[in-house]
Amino acid sequence: MVAQGDFTQALTAYQQAIYLQPDTPDLQFECGNLYQRYSFMQEAIACYKAEIRNQPQSAPAYNSLGAALQHWGEMKLSETAYRRALTLQADFDLPHFNLGQLLEASKQMAAAQSHFEQALALRPDNLRVLYHLNAIRQKQADWDDYDDRVAELSTRTEAHLQHDTVFGLSGHDGYPANS
Repeated sequence: MVAQGDFTQALTAYQQAIYLQPDTPDLQFECGNLYQRYSFMQEAIACYKAEIRNQPQSAPAYNSLGAALQHWGEMKLSETAYRRALTLQADFDLPHFNLGQLLEASKQMAAAQSHFEQALALRPDNLRVLYHLNAIRQKQADWDDYDDRVAELSTRTEAHLQHDTVFGLSGHDGYPANS
């Protein structure tokens, strides 16, 4: 971690290293991480893209690119980056978690749950994943309860309507309708 006051110094060191050895693995990636930590998303995205040009098989670079794009508000591009990271490294828990969060935010609960479950299977000690997974399961249980209550009310309403028809009642208040 770089202290706030050391940001400029660290950035200068990364930029000099990148200038001197532009193809050195992970320099652009680490520079992107520095930018992202201080919320310079456009610069972080540029660094992650440069890292991907240098190392097109880098799942961590695609995952970090996805996170920066998501923070920047580019959800479709973010999803594409996460999916590319998973294509490159299916057993990488972070893109599963990040993609789960993205899908959860866009109300795609079943897909989000699937990615959270995969992330948890890869890293069972990750409490953040467990938190999101439990939240989705609770929402689903609430909806299941709601669906059960609606079905019960529909059954009751249908039974009342049948009762009213049998006894010549057509008003909802239980009094015979005016003929």
